[in-house]
Formats: sequence, structure tokens, C-alpha cells
Amino acid sequence: MKRRASFWIFLLIPLITLIPFQASAQVLKPRAVPSDRETPPDLAPSENFMPLGCDRKATLDGREIRIDSYHCKDGEGLRKLFLAVPDAQRELDLYQSTRNQAQIAAYTGSFGLLAIVVGWIVSSQMNNSQDALKVRQWTFGGGITITTGSLIYGLGMLSASETHLENAVEEYNKVNPKQPLGLEIKTGIHF
Repeated sequence: MKRRASFWIFLLIPLITLIPFQASAQVLKPRAVPSDRETPPDLAPSENFMPLGCDRKATLDGREIRIDSYHCKDGEGLRKLFLAVPDAQRELDLYQSTRNQAQIAAYTGSFGLLAIVVGWIVSSQMNNSQDALKVRQWTFGGGITITTGSLIYGLGMLSASETHLENAVEEYNKVNPKQPLGLEIKTGIHF
């Protein structure tokens, strides 16, 4: 009896699964699009969106030159102007290298924060409260030290970086006193 029921079930399952496919096998005819349909609203933003960061522009003979791009290294917009001035190019290279060092400091600070969180999680899973307290203290102290040190180092690198950019503009202006390059920096959060 059991064998006969299982035989019919295995026989009917493929047939039941084919029923929806037979119904959907009908030939569909194309329909005309109604003409009274409304167009969708324009989804483009009304203003240009400025991401978090810095908008740097330089002025030369009354025209604005974008210094930074979201696709290249910072300050790369000035490289074409500085081709004839090797000292300005050297300062621009120093500017870009110190920006990279500041970026490494940001990653190091993130590692310090991660050490704090992992230490807190590990210590909460420990059975011995004395060991858990030691783990929490060491990871918190080490994480805060790493984060604070990398923050101070990163801010120092950014300050040195800005000095190199200003020096590059000064070197360019020494060579081209009739066409000085003006530097305009607007930092902040743009919404």
C-alpha cells in the first residue's frame, strides 16, 4: 500500500509542475501604449551635488582653474601650469606625497578604533573577570593611543601639505610675476 501511494506521488509531481507552464505557453499579442500616460518626474537633482571635501580653485588671468579632481591626485590640476617651473613641480610632488601619508594615518587610526571594539567584545566573552578587565584595559589604552597618535600625525601632515601647496604657488608666481596665480581654498561640508 505504501509503495503504491509513493508511486502515484512520484508520477503526479511532474504532471502538476507542468500545468502552469502549459497555461503560460499562450501566445501574447503586443498591446498599444496608451497616449494619455503621464511622463515620469525628472529625478535629476536641481543643483550640483558637492560631496564631502574641499573645493579648491585657482585663478589665473580672471579664469578659474580646478586644482583638485575626484579622479586624480590632489593638486593635479596645477601640474600643467607648473611644467615650466621645476621648483613649483617639486613642491607639488611634496604636497601630494604628504597627502598620501595623511591617508595612511587615517587607516592607522581606524585600526586603533578596531582594536578598542575587538577588545571590548573579547573581554565580554571571557569567564574570568580579572583577565577580562586586563584585556579591556590594554586594548582600550592601546587603541586610544594609536588613534590619538595617528590623528595628531595626520593633522600635522595635512598642515605640512597645505604649506607645500602654498609654496608651489609662490614659486610659480616668482617666475611669472605678470600673471600671478591666485589660490582659493574653501573647506567644509557641502550638502
